[in-house]
Amino acid sequence: MSQEARLRGELGNARSVLVLAPGLSEARDAVCESLLARAPADDLHLVGVTYNRGVDEWRDHAEAAAGGPPATARLVDTGGGDGSLPGVVEQGPEDLTGIEIAATDTLPYDDGETAFCFDSLTALLQYVDPDRAYRFVHALVERLWAAEAYAHFHMDPGAHDAETVVTLAALFDAVVTVDPEDAPVGVDATVPVGEESVGVARRPAVEPEGNA
Repeated sequence: MSQEARLRGELGNARSVLVLAPGLSEARDAVCESLLARAPADDLHLVGVTYNRGVDEWRDHAEAAAGGPPATARLVDTGGGDGSLPGVVEQGPEDLTGIEIAATDTLPYDDGETAFCFDSLTALLQYVDPDRAYRFVHALVERLWAAEAYAHFHMDPGAHDAETVVTLAALFDAVVTVDPEDAPVGVDATVPVGEESVGVARRPAVEPEGNA
């Protein structure tokens, strides 16, 4: 079994995952690729919200994860890029309603698997306060759950106080951390990713309202 398949296997039926890793961690990108690669490229729909990557960088990352151009790729870019590009929607970094609508208005797709990546909550929290971020993430996770998408959100735990990390982590079905010894919740398993091991903490599969 590949490392990617083993990580997804440890996550089980989790449809919302918080990835805790420093922004420049190689393991962070490896985990992201593993969570995006849920199906062969022809059967994979990728949706992303980016604060940290440029459009071209995100597309390259997504295609590397999928092993080629996915069936569809949609990106909500908050960095002021070229919104006229196919599949790219521009939204202001503080326009949370606009981001939520743009990220979900094409969902669900009729076939294949849908994988969603939010990069990142750390960047989002530079623009909005934690309470507003919490409400936004809760609503977005609910919509992604209803659309049967597999979603993961990135966060750099070293950039936030423990209360903020734990509060947001409660919104997710599972947490993956590149530093298992410093996880904000108990670790159920460790999985090799590249040259490192990441910790996986699972929660029972429940409706999103029960995760709050």
